[in-house]
Amino acid sequence: TIFTNIRKFVNYLLTSNFAEVFVVFFVSLAGFLPIAAVQLLWINLMTDGFPALALGVDPPLPDVMKQKPRKRGEGVINTRLVYMIVAIGFLLTILTVAMFFIALRQGGIVLAQTMVFTSLILFEFVRIAVIRSQEKLGLFSNKWLAAAVGFSLVLQFLVLNQPLATFLNVTPFAQIPIGLWGVLLGFL
Repeated sequence: TIFTNIRKFVNYLLTSNFAEVFVVFFVSLAGFLPIAAVQLLWINLMTDGFPALALGVDPPLPDVMKQKPRKRGEGVINTRLVYMIVAIGFLLTILTVAMFFIALRQGGIVLAQTMVFTSLILFEFVRIAVIRSQEKLGLFSNKWLAAAVGFSLVLQFLVLNQPLATFLNVTPFAQIPIGLWGVLLGFL
């Protein structure tokens, strides 16, 4: 169980951080800053903090004692995990870069950064749900994880409203065009 939880933790963090790095890289190649430094710090606080730690204390898998033993010397990061991290990381990168340019056309750089900011957080929480569903764990089987994700989502919503929106230089929730929310939900 400990090994599996460490692997989930690493899977989640590396996939998410892979996407963050490549979003910044690819959008920067086009001459734009996709996200402000303070926004990136907020993302890491909301996703790499409590939710990631809570993922590490997931309950044992129902069939943990029926699984074959791991190969001796098998590391936390195996070939399958590397492929998964790269593939999902690139998918998240493509979707987030697309979100940036769609929002940039509709409302300028601050709106585009706001959508990248929000997209990355929501994509990372969807990633948690996918990891847990792959192991046939219910969304609420880890009360700490459910609380951490819920708490982070509430804080994200608060940050998208005044006066915190000004501090993080984001477009307030009510001023984001409904169509962009539709695009984001479609990407999820």
